[in-house]
Amino acid sequence: MQASDLTMAVPDDAYPPYVVHNEQGQAIQGLLIDPLREALTTLDMQLELQELPVLRSTYMLDAGKLDARMESPQWLANPDDFLWLDVGVTLEDILVYRADLPYAPDSLATLEGSEIITHLGYIYPTLDPLFRSGKLTRLDKHTEREMIDALLNAPAESPRLLVVERKVWEWYLPQIEIPPHIRLQTSPLIVGCAQLQIQLANTARLQALQPRLQTWLHNNRSNRSDDADCTE
Repeated sequence: MQASDLTMAVPDDAYPPYVVHNEQGQAIQGLLIDPLREALTTLDMQLELQELPVLRSTYMLDAGKLDARMESPQWLANPDDFLWLDVGVTLEDILVYRADLPYAPDSLATLEGSEIITHLGYIYPTLDPLFRSGKLTRLDKHTEREMIDALLNAPAESPRLLVVERKVWEWYLPQIEIPPHIRLQTSPLIVGCAQLQIQLANTARLQALQPRLQTWLHNNRSNRSDDADCTE
């Protein structure tokens, strides 16, 4: 690694279309990665990606062993302890369920007593209080494919749903082999909305770099993945 590099952690199981693997299983591009790489190129810098589990990347950033990772300020209790880069990515968490679900999941209240398939290490601000209170059961899986399989393999008429980001679901859906007796549906209920940003360590080097990168990103909004926001 050169001093002019920016070292960033990305999930080891990828997060398409935001972090996309090539055929060799290496994270090389995506809606989150591409704008940052382009911004760094204008400053004669390179982006070095390290594929790590989500929780480990958190510890390594705190320990000063990484420059950056993907995160949302809305998911942290202490966002002001870090620097941030807004690359124009907005996430929407939706619920996917089987048509034999014994109720209509159109509100948080109707979800009580359900089992929600979640991604290990991910934070769900709307659902987490219900997990802690015991009103919902959290079923963690390591990858999105494992999460989808857990939904497909659920017992008939079980109260099990999948929480997944909208564009991630749209990415995986064409690749799924759905048994003919199963029909999947998405709830109109949005259970989470947040900006996915680049979380930077609060160091003197990155304090000098962050404004330059953010200016480039702001001036090149053609990279924006969508125009959605999370304002109410």
